[in-house]
Amino acid sequence: MEGGASNKDLARARFKQQQHGRRVHGRGGGRRGTFGRKEEPGNSGSEEDDDEEDAPAHGRSLDLPPGYDDSDAEDPLSGPRLRSNGADLAALLAECDASALPRQHVSAYMDPSWSVDDLGELQRALGGGGSGLGGDELSVDAHGLIRQLRELPLAELLGLSREYAEALGEGPEFEARDEGPGPGGDETGARGRRRGHGLGPAIAAAAERRRAAELQAARHLHERHVALYAWGRCDAGQLGFGAGGFGAPASRDSSEAAEAYPTPRSVSSLDGRDVTHVAGGARHSVAVTSAGEVYAFGDCSGEGKALSAPTRLREAVIDPPEVTATTNAMPRVATVACGQRHCAAVTMNGVLLSWGNEEFGQLGQGPPRDSSSKGDTKSLIRRRADASMMPRLVGNGHVKFTSVACGAGHTLALTANGRVFSFGRGAFGALGHGDRLNCDVPRLVDALWGVGVTQIAAGDNHSASLSASGRVYTWGRGKYGALGHRDVDNRSRPTPVQALDDAGVRCEQIACGGDHTLAIAGGGSGVILAWGRGSSGPAGTGATADVLTPTIIDRALLGDEKVFQISAGSKHSVAVTEGGCVYTWGARTQGQLGHELGDAGTSEHGVWKLSTGGGAAVSAVAKVAGLPAGRDVLYAVAAGDHTFAAVAPGKGAATTRGRMPWSGAHGWSLRAIELPPILELAESITALDPEVDADECHRIVPELIRAVEDVFSSPGFIVEGFAAPRFAEESESDACTSGLDVTSVEAVYSALCSCGRPEIIAALANASAKLLEALLDALQRAKTDLEDVNDTRVVVAAMIVLWMSPLNGDPALGDTLVPRLVAVTEQLTATGVGDLLIPWLAADIDADVFERRLVSPLMGFLTRSLGKDLARKHHKGRGLVGSIGPSGRTSPGGGMDIFAIRAAQMLGMLHAANEIRRKQTGEPIVPASVFYSQSLSDSLNLREEYMRLIQLDADGLGTGTWGGDRMNSYPACLRPGELVTFCQLPFLLTAEAKGRILQGEANLQKRHEMRMSHLSAIQNGQFSNDLPFGSPDAPFLELVIERGNLLKNALDAVASKTPADLKKPLRIKFNSDGVEEEGVDEGGVTKEFFQLMVREMFKDARTFVEFSEHMSEDKNSSLAPPMFTLDEESRYHWFNPAASVSAESLARFRLFGAALGLAIYNGVCLDVHLPPVAYRRLCGMEPTLVDLCELSPSLGEGLQTLLDYDGDDIEEVFYRDFVVERFDAETGRTLTTELKPGGEHTAVTGGNRKEFVKLYVQHALDKSVSAQFGAFKAGFEQVCGGPALGLFTPTELELLVCGDPEIDMKALERVTKYDGGFDADHRAIRDFWSVVHSLPIADQKRLLFFATGCDRAPVGGLENLPFVVQRSGPDTEHLPTAHTCFNVLLLPEYDCQEKLRDRLAVAIANAEGFGLQ
Repeated sequence: MEGGASNKDLARARFKQQQHGRRVHGRGGGRRGTFGRKEEPGNSGSEEDDDEEDAPAHGRSLDLPPGYDDSDAEDPLSGPRLRSNGADLAALLAECDASALPRQHVSAYMDPSWSVDDLGELQRALGGGGSGLGGDELSVDAHGLIRQLRELPLAELLGLSREYAEALGEGPEFEARDEGPGPGGDETGARGRRRGHGLGPAIAAAAERRRAAELQAARHLHERHVALYAWGRCDAGQLGFGAGGFGAPASRDSSEAAEAYPTPRSVSSLDGRDVTHVAGGARHSVAVTSAGEVYAFGDCSGEGKALSAPTRLREAVIDPPEVTATTNAMPRVATVACGQRHCAAVTMNGVLLSWGNEEFGQLGQGPPRDSSSKGDTKSLIRRRADASMMPRLVGNGHVKFTSVACGAGHTLALTANGRVFSFGRGAFGALGHGDRLNCDVPRLVDALWGVGVTQIAAGDNHSASLSASGRVYTWGRGKYGALGHRDVDNRSRPTPVQALDDAGVRCEQIACGGDHTLAIAGGGSGVILAWGRGSSGPAGTGATADVLTPTIIDRALLGDEKVFQISAGSKHSVAVTEGGCVYTWGARTQGQLGHELGDAGTSEHGVWKLSTGGGAAVSAVAKVAGLPAGRDVLYAVAAGDHTFAAVAPGKGAATTRGRMPWSGAHGWSLRAIELPPILELAESITALDPEVDADECHRIVPELIRAVEDVFSSPGFIVEGFAAPRFAEESESDACTSGLDVTSVEAVYSALCSCGRPEIIAALANASAKLLEALLDALQRAKTDLEDVNDTRVVVAAMIVLWMSPLNGDPALGDTLVPRLVAVTEQLTATGVGDLLIPWLAADIDADVFERRLVSPLMGFLTRSLGKDLARKHHKGRGLVGSIGPSGRTSPGGGMDIFAIRAAQMLGMLHAANEIRRKQTGEPIVPASVFYSQSLSDSLNLREEYMRLIQLDADGLGTGTWGGDRMNSYPACLRPGELVTFCQLPFLLTAEAKGRILQGEANLQKRHEMRMSHLSAIQNGQFSNDLPFGSPDAPFLELVIERGNLLKNALDAVASKTPADLKKPLRIKFNSDGVEEEGVDEGGVTKEFFQLMVREMFKDARTFVEFSEHMSEDKNSSLAPPMFTLDEESRYHWFNPAASVSAESLARFRLFGAALGLAIYNGVCLDVHLPPVAYRRLCGMEPTLVDLCELSPSLGEGLQTLLDYDGDDIEEVFYRDFVVERFDAETGRTLTTELKPGGEHTAVTGGNRKEFVKLYVQHALDKSVSAQFGAFKAGFEQVCGGPALGLFTPTELELLVCGDPEIDMKALERVTKYDGGFDADHRAIRDFWSVVHSLPIADQKRLLFFATGCDRAPVGGLENLPFVVQRSGPDTEHLPTAHTCFNVLLLPEYDCQEKLRDRLAVAIANAEGFGLQ
């Protein structure tokens, strides 16, 4: 064998040292056997035991690496030393006997010159009985011996047979050492020993059995566990083969050092270590096991100090420098990444560590601790003496990381909630900060703040990230097209790969090589897309042209299999298919592809000798040969110019492929992480019994808490996690939706609350607060609209999810979260609110969630804030009025808390969404009453709020509306600082509060007109009290009405008055047959006048045939033809399209409108049966099919049937044209009106039926009665033209005109006051209410009409009606009477309940007029 004397001496010394050390430790028979070690009690804690437990399966090289600390090991040469020469076996044995030492001690002095006779004599001396090397008494530890056999060419030393030498991997040939004949000329040599004859048959057989057992054990270990294979460049030991091992090449002389292995070989020294991840740089590699151990091998220093075998990293500095500078045990690591000369790792607790070269700040540990060390290329593994260069904590440990990626000189780190930090070399913009500056501490990549990143990747000088939605972002060096942006320009900020977006491709995995990038398309396609440097062969065809845009790699090249995982090295790529096969392509000059190439130069050991002419520079996609058959590949890593692949156990894989962090799945960090199943975890906890299933709860609860913290603190995760299912073709309406699955959001929130775990609720609250702070910070940085419209969509969608949180309704948590939610909303732009937030709320949220999750929490917060304001301001001695805001203008609510005001404005956004839904579907999400805030209505000074409204009108600003069709704007009053009065948010005020505002406005106008009348009378030399009833200068609007000619008198009176006169207080005097009725009008007569007039107007609302019959019998009827028609089905009256449009007829409609206005101004409820569409049209709203259905159910149902019909024969089934037919009673003919030009010849089809229905509705409710309704509206606005009327919704306006038909006599009882000797406990009062509550509803209404002049409840219900029951004397036969002007019932003190019932029934049956009938 080759090798100088110095090498041989070194080998001899090492061998002796190893054997001697083992005998010292093994003294006392503590261990026996070859593979299984039997430990005696008291010896299990020895230092050697710890060493062996942590060592790789096949031991550690004697050439200990720089990072290995062997200071605790016992000196192998300690203890008694033998003085005799190691070459004289007899002398050694005699000395042992003389010194009372065991003869086994001699084994430490074995000499390479010993012959076979010496070995046999040694065996017999040690008690082997001449049976060879196969006894348990064998003194030399078999493991140690075999390790030395692998380390040195000891086969020659022991004279082993050729077969045994070949089994050990020593080489194909073996020559016995020939030192020449001895002095006697015989073959025994100078000392009379036989040479070159090898071992005897018994010894050879025993040695063969031992070696076979060793190999079998190694194979067993190899096959029963995950095995790591490697191939490619190995000039620095980066493949981890060390100095031999199962499946590795045999040792060679240094002159034949390995440069590359072109075919896969097992990294046997890691067998049994269950390697879950491996990473590599140009000249070094790092492996991570499922136990969290880290093994490093190769050289990242550039100084040639390489670790040829994987060596475990045992120490790290995991405390911040300000806490301690001492080292700690290396924490359990989850994943690792390698750069050119640095490494970074994430522990299983989410802590980020880094070590290696820090020239550009790529370690993220701040400025170099020693300025002289900057740029210094130190060893990858640092000794304890230089703890500052060991794996060291990055940052303060408060941020939880989940994965890391390293480029040549920069590092990316991904947090558990999808945020990306970067540090290191900023050249080409690789850090994504918008500049090219280096950064030595982790810095957030702002452009990705709202993306929700699930995977990061780094090339030499470019970077990539994958969002939860599947979008790919790239930045950094764009040379060779590495970024995929169709050019070679650099990008300093993350930019979506537009080509993928244009094609609608969403990806599920990414990888970056030196100057190329890979991605796997999503949707389960398993298709690889590649782009970048041509010399890396990204296209997979062997072509060397640069690829500037994502290009699909033909699946046929991959065996028509779907790809499961990808990885990219410096200039090559690797893919693992779902079938467990590995394919590689790209540069092949270092053997990194694992393809057997016939033209590659190899040594006799199968090692590739690198040369520039060794085959083609780039290879197409090809399958890797040489991996174990029948064992799936779990993952593969392209690292620098070498490649790794982890294969599953041979029998029944006990491993998993996964994407969940720290799940134990092999290769999880090479793939994008999946969002945790929060709903499933929460439901599991709910189903568990805390006492019975305590262990399971303790396992799942922390997992759920982590999931909640990760998802609910990430805008991208929260949006993608609750995303609605996507379809291949999106509809036009999808742009107006948030894309959220609102049902899932509600289900998750409900499940979390149902867990009954305070720690889960606390985690949800904390995560929500963090996300709101992040959203606020991002919006404040943006100043204007975010650069990417998708960012704005993410913000708004995340806001909606957080808005739906049930925590907002909790008084304690809500008072913390709602202000943050308010602050975020305040920072949104007009586009974000008007184009996204409000339309999305209108489109996505159902009624229950809208009211319970969105409206109610804000209402509760507003109520609590008002209570705090009242308490604070009353304590200071002032009310809610008079506070001046920061702008110098009186603020709404008189200095109310700013967050309360903003909460009210957010309620305005919800109301705007409610109105949009009503416009789109005809029905609001929730009734308008849901928005009423009783606390706000009660706390405000309504007069002050109204005066601010008047000022706004005077300034031309108005109240603003949000019910328009435009989606790109919203009222100015909802914007920060623009709310002047709560009258701009009238939906928050109760109908009763708005009624008080309207009455206040009416009173102001009445007083104004009365004042003007007094001044006019004085100017004419008269006093108002002396003016005759009905005088134009009177301070009242005084009308004299003949009961028999009520309509004509009223029409003439109103026609003769000016608009100013109509706003005076109304007083009525009735004449019956020319006799003036008694009574002074203090309100009661006015009520009766309106009731009679309305009754008169509607009494002839019958069909035209009935009208003709009616005309022949009733000569006094003034309705010819009738003003209104009556729908027999709905019982609503509508304007008669056949009514005359003459001036006299239109005057009647104007009178009707004025009568409604006067009734409102004078606080009178009318028995009017107009449909809701009449009030909607008064408020300026367009009619819809829903309105027509309310007015005429049969007609509306027919039109809806036309819209819903799904057959292709609409023309044949419905047989309609674009015309409307109407029967003319006067002529007896059917009149036809075209809905559009040429409508008579345009058939209704499936394509135009929507247009037909729309035109039909417009005709029926608008165009056909435009003149009649126009006159009615003009008369109404002549009286009710003030701004207060604009506060009312159509429903509230109807309630204002008609009152509430639902009456609650118990509510009236609660607010009734008593006078004249009555009180609530008086017997007569108890009898009275007992009778009232026993009456039918119709008689209760008659009683109400008798006492108040109206049979309906006012706005707000009967609890808002002032009502007095006054004693009118003792028991009598007289009937009860009433002052309807003042709502006073005069009730005698009847002696019994039956008498009271009888007298009251007679009274309410004759309630009309001042004379009893």
